[in-house]
Amino acid sequence: MRSDSSFSVKIIGDTERAVLENFRDKHAKPKKNKIPLPAVAGNGPAASNPPVSRWNGRFSITVTLVTAIGLLTLISVGVVLGVGVWLAQKNTFALLSDNAHQSVSAAVSRIEQHLKPAEYQAKFLAQRIAAGEIDPADHKQLGILLTGALAAAPQIETVMFIESRLQSFYANASPQRGDVTLGVFDYSSDLIIQKSMAKASQLGELGTAIWGAAIWRERFKKTYPNVAYPTVVMGNS
Repeated sequence: MRSDSSFSVKIIGDTERAVLENFRDKHAKPKKNKIPLPAVAGNGPAASNPPVSRWNGRFSITVTLVTAIGLLTLISVGVVLGVGVWLAQKNTFALLSDNAHQSVSAAVSRIEQHLKPAEYQAKFLAQRIAAGEIDPADHKQLGILLTGALAAAPQIETVMFIESRLQSFYANASPQRGDVTLGVFDYSSDLIIQKSMAKASQLGELGTAIWGAAIWRERFKKTYPNVAYPTVVMGNS
């Protein structure tokens, strides 16, 4: 059995080729255009982040309000704190000054209460002698007067009458023994008494008490404040 196969070949001309290409272009699927991405240098997540926008020179209303309120609060608190500290400092200094003045006044008052009796005592004795009620040469009467004067002022240890020749008659109270000693003493060689008497003669006036420099006595290991009251006895001071 013989079979024959036949093939037909058709030559397409230029006209038909143009028709086929036109048909293929019409029915072909359109290609999607790819959008080029900007190139980012580097690797990792930072390379895929979008670019950060720059500050345009303006503040938002939130930032402005927060800043303004914070500044106002800071200024108000600072002013109140400063005024409070200033007032507290002023009150503290005033209180310390008042306390200092009160302490000094109290100390002066105590000293005056301690020393004024000696001044009044010297004045009383000088007036009795100047009035002629007591003769300084009569040591018995003078001793009674000086001993009585010591009884009213326990802070006073010694009362004496010193003549212009620096001869003295004294009454000395002993707090330890509780007795009074009478005696005569020559101060003509005592430089301290000489200076005190010279000062009293130069600066003193009749009727005025004179406080002299404190006198240190090595024998008793004490410092004695002294007050003198000038008086006149038969023309002698």
